[in-house]
Amino acid sequence: MQSMITKNNIYDQFCNFFQSLQHLIHQRFIYLLILMYIMATFFPGFGQILKNLRVPAIAPPAIAPLSIASSETKTIQTEKLIETPSITQTRGSDSKNNFFDKENKEQPFEKVIKKPDGQISIQAEIEPESKSRSNESKSVDLSWVTVIYSYLGALIPEINFSSIILGVILFLAGIHIQLGELLNIIRSPRILLAGVFANLMFPIFFLFGLFFTLQTWHDPNESQSLILGLGIVAAMPIAGSSTAWSNQSSGNLALSLGLVITSTLLSPITTPLAFSTIKIMADADYAEAMTRFTAPSTIVFLIWYVVFPSLAGMVVHRLAGAKWIQKNRSLSKLLSSVLVLLLCYINASNSLPSIFAEPDWDFLTMCIFFCLALCILGFFGGWLVSLFYHATAADRNSLMFGLGMNNNGTGLVIADQIIPGAHSVLLPILCYNLVQHFIAGLVQKLFCTPKATVLESTKSS
Repeated sequence: MQSMITKNNIYDQFCNFFQSLQHLIHQRFIYLLILMYIMATFFPGFGQILKNLRVPAIAPPAIAPLSIASSETKTIQTEKLIETPSITQTRGSDSKNNFFDKENKEQPFEKVIKKPDGQISIQAEIEPESKSRSNESKSVDLSWVTVIYSYLGALIPEINFSSIILGVILFLAGIHIQLGELLNIIRSPRILLAGVFANLMFPIFFLFGLFFTLQTWHDPNESQSLILGLGIVAAMPIAGSSTAWSNQSSGNLALSLGLVITSTLLSPITTPLAFSTIKIMADADYAEAMTRFTAPSTIVFLIWYVVFPSLAGMVVHRLAGAKWIQKNRSLSKLLSSVLVLLLCYINASNSLPSIFAEPDWDFLTMCIFFCLALCILGFFGGWLVSLFYHATAADRNSLMFGLGMNNNGTGLVIADQIIPGAHSVLLPILCYNLVQHFIAGLVQKLFCTPKATVLESTKSS
């Protein structure tokens, strides 16, 4: 009996330690995030190793057709004197800005033979068109396993380390969601739906204004990269960290959770819709990139790594019980914070070294300025929604933190998979991730009553 009591006391001490550590991380999160960015800039090796850990997407196996192709081929021989080697030109001379490369068409096989007289004979072997088509059709008809694998490949995205971390973070966020609290919000969903709608529309209006403002900017690639980067931020669901800020600022925790889970569950619809709207402002290659964000693969990614983990966390909460969840709350919150910092480090380690190797200070200044403007607009939009519905102070705080903070971890992972190597697009996302926590701390100090102060005043009364 005494051993059981001792074990419980030790476990309680560990829980208290984890709670204190998690509270310290929350209070100093912006400094830890800056530290992650510094480590990603000067020590990117570990992050790049973790980033390259992946399981390839399901691909159809190589299945040989049952029919035997004819070995007869047509041989085309041409003889010409080659003075200089052929050079394949790539579209766009600046590799820093032109990062959208289209797939190259497969070139015919050429056999080069050098003759004694110095001339070069090039023999190209081409399979007869009719036979190749017939063989291809037979291969498609008979390889039914290929069709099944193709469908599985379309329904199951690539598994990599960043995606797994993102899924675990959202799973841990879903664990703390109580269905009863959400049902209370759903019974009067006006403020909830207004907050989700405003979280989508306010940034889009801002981006349209930004598009016209940057018409005279000296570098069109920089302005387009900024619009695309902030467009990714605008299309993402509300950040789960907004609930922690709302809870620390005496906000309505049920409304905060409702905003997070509703925007998360609707993200497979709202994210492609947002990019379809923002695509109007894009030029050439950037419009092509935004088209990729509206592709079915993005929707599949959001379902697998955003929606499913959140729902799984809610199911675990239901099965484990509120008492067990509350007992281990500090540990799960601590693990979630550590994983968020690790995810930021991994994504930043692939971009910041290249950015600061050849720093573009005017673009960096522009990113910070407009990230601040967009974040302030989000907090101000939450205040406007609460003013319109005559909401309480607790609802106002939840709306401000909800509309001002977006899930940039999801945005970084999606952007890196769809447009890898686009460092100028990732920079605004990294800046906004830092800016939103800075503005959240400022808003908490200036406009909100900390939870500790409310508890002290309650005890004294």
